[in-house]
Amino acid sequence: MSGYINVVSRTQHIIVDPGSSAIAVINAGPPRSGDSGGSGGSDGIVIMLPPPLTSGSPFQSFTDNSGDVWVAKGDVNGGSWKRARDVLHGHWYRTIAWTIPTVKTIFGHNLKDIDDYDVYNGGTGFLTALVGGIYRVDNSIAGGSTASGIWVQALLYKETTILSYGLSHSASTVWVMATASWVGRLNAGEKIATYEAASVAQVGQVAPGTTQMSFSYLGAG
Repeated sequence: MSGYINVVSRTQHIIVDPGSSAIAVINAGPPRSGDSGGSGGSDGIVIMLPPPLTSGSPFQSFTDNSGDVWVAKGDVNGGSWKRARDVLHGHWYRTIAWTIPTVKTIFGHNLKDIDDYDVYNGGTGFLTALVGGIYRVDNSIAGGSTASGIWVQALLYKETTILSYGLSHSASTVWVMATASWVGRLNAGEKIATYEAASVAQVGQVAPGTTQMSFSYLGAG
């Protein structure tokens, strides 16, 4: 085992070869009395990851022999491979002034805090599933109400199919916010669009924590 780093935790015995991208994870359970780095006789899973991607390389995914999905992109994390459920998360929000229309319209959140792999496109208002699995998506639209009873609507669509919508009525002339939330399965390449609408055209809110969207890849399912 020369050249390997040997790590023993309470739940796993992990062997890492610093000279390659191979990672061996042995589900050994708690170390036995007298063990000094080995845990013979346990079942093991060896994960062989491809080498890191070079700068400029497009997004790629890889499913290991344990069923975990890994992702990489040339200009993200130095091209190294990361578990999809650890890194495919995003949060976008609106900073550009606009007016909420009275007809359902695709809406783009223009600025991101998180979304290293560009799952959501603020210019088009579409989220594209980079890998298949279970996703959670949220879309919030906030407007500056001009009278009591005016409503704002936030929606999520997959092509022409509505996935979720939220509608909120204003009780006064204070701004009102609606949120649509959805959890479900997407195949790689399928898209979800963030939509908006209002009963009366009104100024959208750009204050932090109001008009925003977020998503998370939860796993292969």
